[in-house]
Amino acid sequence: MTIQELYNQSLVLSLEKQEIFGEMIEDLGWSCDMLEGKLTYGDNQVFDIQVIGTYAENEKSWLWAWANTQSGIPEKFTQTALAMKAVGETYQIDDLINPKTELDSDPGAYFSTIASSMLKESCYVPLTFKGLTVYVTITSKEADDKARTAPALICSHFTQVAASYKFPHKYSLYFYLKAKGYEVELPGNNIVAKKNDDQILGIFDLKGRLMKISNSKITVQA
Repeated sequence: MTIQELYNQSLVLSLEKQEIFGEMIEDLGWSCDMLEGKLTYGDNQVFDIQVIGTYAENEKSWLWAWANTQSGIPEKFTQTALAMKAVGETYQIDDLINPKTELDSDPGAYFSTIASSMLKESCYVPLTFKGLTVYVTITSKEADDKARTAPALICSHFTQVAASYKFPHKYSLYFYLKAKGYEVELPGNNIVAKKNDDQILGIFDLKGRLMKISNSKITVQA
């Protein structure tokens, strides 16, 4: 398993989480207490956080939270970062294992996309502090309860993502629908996903690009 495969498996679900949380905290100011593991929006929206890592613009470097010994962040708030390290060790992915990596562009959103989806976090948030961008994931029952469950909304979300991002459509839809609890089959070049009496059909070209996605009810003939 490569890190790009993990990203492609995670992208569509993670973007859904980001959209939901963005609607919840739109136009609200924020404050963060990393020693207490709390992120606050507005006057009273308080969320538990896990710190993933930081990107330093001046140094052009990424540092995982578990390796940031100078920050004073309690270990209990770096558990998701440690879980990402464990994923890296499982699949031998250096980017997830190396404590610090020099990179010209900020990889925080890339890493956090994988973390929020694979590790079932509610979403991720980039927080900017004087030349540093700190990436955290949050836990929110309210956000989780807003997850798209209606087949029409799942289809609509995937269509929008497919139009806006470059990724392997068929491969990513398979994992998105699995994450939504569907039984997914791959007849020919298509995807057929079933959950209770709901069915989603994805039709793709020979390169795995989406041609059509639709939902319907499964009819049982007497």
